Amino acid sequence: MGEINRREALALLTSVAAWSFTYGCTRPSSSASSALPRADADALALLDEIADNQLRLFPEGATSLGIDTGRRAALRSQLTDRSAEGQARIARQVRDDLQRVMAIETAPLLYATRTSVDVVRSAFTLASDGLALPYGDITVGGWRNTPYVVVQNVGAYLDIPRFLDSD
Repeated sequence: MGEINRREALALLTSVAAWSFTYGCTRPSSSASSALPRADADALALLDEIADNQLRLFPEGATSLGIDTGRRAALRSQLTDRSAEGQARIARQVRDDLQRVMAIETAPLLYATRTSVDVVRSAFTLASDGLALPYGDITVGGWRNTPYVVVQNVGAYLDIPRFLDSD
């Protein structure tokens, strides 16, 4: 599988922390993507790049999506860095990518592209706000932001064994 498309990016952004990924997203044909207006093609290319950044930070996502092949094959042997340094790296990348996606002028975009940009803006704004706190388990686009790293039904101690068992 080649580049990640915007549907896969949205699926990843909305489910990476919950590990309940969606499947079946396909890349548009080359004739469909070449017919896009330039502004849309540029915005979608940026969203693809942001999705790849997220896959590098949350490599389990590539395995769960079934795209840990080819240039992403190394991701299948990695887990998210949950150390303080890893969390700082995630926060930095989210802030950087949020700045880039906020710079996109959405008025000329097609509705579907504008919606994709807005979803990423919303998810990354919420994650950036949460990651600015000095505590908690903050997800990027996920459902389970919590002020506690370990809770009876939330945390890496549950997520990693479930992931390893199912994927």
